[in-house]
Amino acid sequence: MHRARARFVGIANGTITSSGSDEARDALFHFFQDAYHLKDWLKNDPNQLKVGNQAIEDAVKPSGSAELALAADVCNGTKHFRLRSTKTGDLSTAVTTQSVDVRPQTIQAHVSPSGVAIKKPSGEGYVVHTWTVESNQKIYDAEDLAGKVLAAWDAWLCAQGLL
Repeated sequence: MHRARARFVGIANGTITSSGSDEARDALFHFFQDAYHLKDWLKNDPNQLKVGNQAIEDAVKPSGSAELALAADVCNGTKHFRLRSTKTGDLSTAVTTQSVDVRPQTIQAHVSPSGVAIKKPSGEGYVVHTWTVESNQKIYDAEDLAGKVLAAWDAWLCAQGLL
């Protein structure tokens, strides 16, 4: 889950080069699917059975963590094309926008002593992706939400003595 978020954030902010918006969106979806499905991993890991399946299910409900409930709905909505059941109480919970900001390579220009204009590339261009998630008439930045989902899982895992 931490690696999936690092890849998602890296592609979103342009520090990891991607092949385009489809790959960037896939990284977004992959993170939310990993984040939600951690509960299934925990429920099936024989070394973690001390927590109990109901406690794990309760963690992903709004009464446990609103962020994990949002992750569940984003996961299931992207996995099944549409949300059929909901943890947030809003069947319209979804990734609703994707924006792409192209930041081209900059050019440094100066004039040589002989009066000739010299242009040299400076740095590399990159692309920044952003998304919003909407649920219960609230709008969330997807990257910010991903950080909160990670923090919620880490806090829950620590509370259970699993981290």
